[in-house]
Amino acid sequence: MASQFLGAYWMNRRLTLRHYIAATRHYLLELQKLHPMFHELVAWGGTAKSRVELRPGLSNLEDAIHRLGRDKDSLYTHLLPDGGLSPESECEGGFLMVYSNDKPLEEGRIQLRITAGVSSPWLSNSVVLDQRVAHASELFDLKLVKRLMGVTVESWKPQRGLVADQEFVEKVDPESEEWSVGWLTYLANPAARLALPPGVEPETLDEGVLISLMREPPSADNPAHVELARRLKESLVARGLLT
Repeated sequence: MASQFLGAYWMNRRLTLRHYIAATRHYLLELQKLHPMFHELVAWGGTAKSRVELRPGLSNLEDAIHRLGRDKDSLYTHLLPDGGLSPESECEGGFLMVYSNDKPLEEGRIQLRITAGVSSPWLSNSVVLDQRVAHASELFDLKLVKRLMGVTVESWKPQRGLVADQEFVEKVDPESEEWSVGWLTYLANPAARLALPPGVEPETLDEGVLISLMREPPSADNPAHVELARRLKESLVARGLLT
């Protein structure tokens, strides 16, 4: 089985439920333009105890988020008289929804988690897309992966992001629980361009920099790939661009 994930992360950005729904709708529609794997999505709440199949055009997305996106242990503002969430509701811990395509591995299985509206200084907003297939496929094509990151950055304006295989990032930084560099690495700070080791390829993405480690997905079994990623991280840390 081949797998990789795309992660985008940012801190302290409050959203109302209205804005969370609008941003999610825009993002999902943009993803559907990129690849058929984002059609026929199923929406899950944070507990995954119930599900809603999203209709064409995402016509029932708002209803799905209202039904499934509330955490019973969280506190929300601007509640309706019946205790339900209103369009202006906010939550320090944000809103969380999970989407999947429920496909067999041969067709490409995805799971997408969108956590946004988080204003707590101790929690992160994030978009995490997990991709799993029986064999390496077009899902691991550099052109497509760059477009996925581009849509994610345009939609959510994260502070940082990466595309990687979990085994690879664990090999690069076995002591850390917060992975920061991968096959692709995105930083919103354009100064990252000034801190790159030889061998990597930077390009402008939105207001930041997208850094490609190489043309093909790196391997955790290749010491040269792992070492290049370590040099990239060390260079970024030395400039104060990664904590």
